[in-house]
Amino acid sequence: MVAMADTVELLKALADETRLRITSLVLEGGDLCACEVEAILGLNQSNASRHLTRLRRAGVLRAARKGQWVHYAVPGSSGWLPLIEDIVGAARGSIPLLEEDLSRLADYRGSGFSCRTIREWSTAKR
Repeated sequence: MVAMADTVELLKALADETRLRITSLVLEGGDLCACEVEAILGLNQSNASRHLTRLRRAGVLRAARKGQWVHYAVPGSSGWLPLIEDIVGAARGSIPLLEEDLSRLADYRGSGFSCRTIREWSTAKR
């Protein structure tokens, strides 16, 4: 059973626009490196790290180290997944910025760039 305090923390974590954007992006992307989140959303490393940490602590995201990179995903086994999907789905319908983020994700994924070269993709997009 999920405690009410856990539910409140999850909702607080998703109540911030930047964290909602990150969650939407990772939910769509499946597994994204922190550097990909930073570049696609145009966040600096410090800001992205702070928000990713808050989302991880609230149980919205899980983190896994892969070499020198940390990858994030929405845990599929989490009891939170249906709620997270509902919140993100409602937000995508009312916040155009989330759709723009997904468009940038699709562009990045189709570009052939990766964690190692994302700075080049990001620079080319400016």
